Amino acid sequence: TVGRDDLTVKLWDLGAGVCTGQVNLLMAHKSDRPLNAVALRPSLSRSEVISAISGAPRWTCDALIGGGQDARDVALKGEGGDDQFEPIPLRMAAGAELAPWVVPGSEEPRGKGGGGHFGPIHTLAFSLDAGLCISAAEDGNIRIRELTVLPAQTDNGQSAAATAAAMAAAQQQHQQQQAAAAAQRQRQQQQKQQHQQEQAVAAAAAAAQQAAAQEAGRGQARQQTRPLSSLLGDDAASPQRMIAIVDFDPSTIVWPAGAQQEPLPLRRGQEIEVLHDFGGGWAFGRVVSMPQRLGLFPTSYALPLAAYRQAYLAAAKEAEAAAAAAAAAAAASKSQSMLGASQGVGGGP
Repeated sequence: TVGRDDLTVKLWDLGAGVCTGQVNLLMAHKSDRPLNAVALRPSLSRSEVISAISGAPRWTCDALIGGGQDARDVALKGEGGDDQFEPIPLRMAAGAELAPWVVPGSEEPRGKGGGGHFGPIHTLAFSLDAGLCISAAEDGNIRIRELTVLPAQTDNGQSAAATAAAMAAAQQQHQQQQAAAAAQRQRQQQQKQQHQQEQAVAAAAAAAQQAAAQEAGRGQARQQTRPLSSLLGDDAASPQRMIAIVDFDPSTIVWPAGAQQEPLPLRRGQEIEVLHDFGGGWAFGRVVSMPQRLGLFPTSYALPLAAYRQAYLAAAKEAEAAAAAAAAAAAASKSQSMLGASQGVGGGP
């Protein structure tokens, strides 16, 4: 957290909770300006904080703070330094202190220079690999600064290459997490679609069961239920006929457990006798060539016989016209060839 009045940035431990008495202050830093914004390095871990408190040397930029005097006070009173509108990079140091992050042997904080804002900073953020920082200020500008590479060798013998490898591993982990999240969203979408399909099939099965009960009540009062095969009576003397235009494989869907009616497998070109159309895209019927098999099928997989015949006749007529046109073209080509040959013979001496 940062304070505009006390000019202080504080690092808190929320591991025990966020209620009063549970939050533990770990580190603090007193700045020279009012503070509005703070950002922590994305890969900062609890173990790094503990290591820093215990005195282990650190060369990474762990936090950014920014703010500055109000532009009005700067213009009228001359308050604040020349660099007060630049972000301040900090590192964790021993003794529960956040210290300016500087190059060893240099007095200049890393990230300093390159042109600052002309008003107080209100927002700060790191790039994923902590190599860049971005700041937005009251002057309406957004600036990106490069937080340069680490020293070639740290005091504890760890090389910059090892640190770079750790950052690359963190970036790879982030990408893997994004891929896992995308895969989870895709699985949820597939489960949703499957659930909707199961609901549609269950609704069709329930409608079939209700129709069977109604038909049984009309036929025999003593029977409470009767399968839909009873629809093959006199009222089915002129059933609707359809032709399957695509295959319907029930094994590719999840059929409701305990459903009274079974699905009817279809193969392209089979003629179907529709015994009852429930609406909603489902009907009860049988394949004409296998009348003993009854079941539910999606009506979108078939065409009414009349429509199928019209489409067949239109396709046949189109094919006949195309064949006639091809024959006429061949005859014209042959005639032209014969004419050319006769002209060649008659033109001799």
